[in-house]
Amino acid sequence: MDLKEGRISIDTNYVMHFVERSERHLTVYDIAALPEKTAYPVSRDTLRTLDHWALSRLHSDGHIKLTGVYDRDTKQFLDVEEGWTEYRNPYDEIAELAKKADGDFLSVIYYLLSEHASDQYAYPESIAEIRGIEPSTVKNGINKVADLDTGKYLDDL
Repeated sequence: MDLKEGRISIDTNYVMHFVERSERHLTVYDIAALPEKTAYPVSRDTLRTLDHWALSRLHSDGHIKLTGVYDRDTKQFLDVEEGWTEYRNPYDEIAELAKKADGDFLSVIYYLLSEHASDQYAYPESIAEIRGIEPSTVKNGINKVADLDTGKYLDDL
């Protein structure tokens, strides 16, 4: 960041605003228009601490609403989630569970079907028949995910 002719030049062209919980209903444009809100420049190093999904959204939309932690000393975003609401997309929960299962999406799907599908699709034999595989493969996948702490990941499903 440097000063040129009385204006601030920011190397990323992004700024950030911090808001209170009571202001989370406002749009990013409403917040930017509030005179009491300070806009802080976002450096390239700070941008690098964002997850890929956040950077993609920022680059495509020009702005993003995040909830999480920003360490002012290290200028890093930590533990960031999209949005300003308490709602969690259930599909995000599935992705997080797959991440916890070492990226094994199929085992997560087997587990979810065994826990939530109607009887005709809930049994390992039924799932195996759909995929044309052995029921033991499905059972192993279900057990792999069942051994994880799945409670927080499946609350919204």
